[in-house]
Amino acid sequence: MWLFKSSALLILIAILSPLSGCGFKPLYQGSVGRDTALRMASIDIRPIADRAGQIMHNELRNLINPRGGPPVARYRLEVTYTETVNKLAVQKTSFATRANLRIDANFKLIQSNSKSTLISNAVTSINSYDIFSNEYPTLVAETDARKRAAEDAARAIATQVAAYFRARRSNSN
Repeated sequence: MWLFKSSALLILIAILSPLSGCGFKPLYQGSVGRDTALRMASIDIRPIADRAGQIMHNELRNLINPRGGPPVARYRLEVTYTETVNKLAVQKTSFATRANLRIDANFKLIQSNSKSTLISNAVTSINSYDIFSNEYPTLVAETDARKRAAEDAARAIATQVAAYFRARRSNSN
């Protein structure tokens, strides 16, 4: 058991050691990381339409300001999205057995006092699900794919916003 733990530790060190030489820095480390976290916590996340939008909004809120909305919002995050379903794996009987649910989300981070757009970008998340002959399991699978796609998109948005703040803070030092 001890040999396994020490081997795993050595492998982990061997994998992570090259990262120290290439400029890799965690987003939330040190004073720059604290500043990034404080800026993230001062973002007002605007409501997003529809059910997938609610899921995305809730995930963004959990990632960006998990302690609740900011008392004074310095930034505003606006997100819009489109959802498409593409049916795949069509049988000879023209019955699809697999589908991709795709969410394309566009977001803008706006500075509240000047109304200027700081960052504007788009993210895409694609999740597959099975189509069954019975409607209920298909509905459950599609709902789960929608939830996963919305959460993936929210994580990508939060990461891009954090990277923006990190780069902006690092460049100003």
